[in-house]
Amino acid sequence: MRAVRARRREASRRAKEALERAAAGKDNLMPSIVEAVRSYVTLGEIADVLRSRFDEYRPQSPSEISPRTVYSGEATTIGIRSDEHALLRTS
Repeated sequence: MRAVRARRREASRRAKEALERAAAGKDNLMPSIVEAVRSYVTLGEIADVLRSRFDEYRPQSPSEISPRTVYSGEATTIGIRSDEHALLRTS
């Protein structure tokens, strides 16, 4: 059992490092996230890795999160950092 846990721990560590490298570059994050999940990295650990690179979105004013903005059916950009944006598409 100890050997299995050690292998899982090592796979988890490698997967988190790969996710950190992908987040630091311009690589697609999804393959790294999928590999991390397969390596038993928790959602919290994945979020921590991404948060350490991209920070956390904090609205500047209540109007930025109004239902009209979210449900307008238009693509809306959400500022994560001044040099990086995520595109939120509402249906």
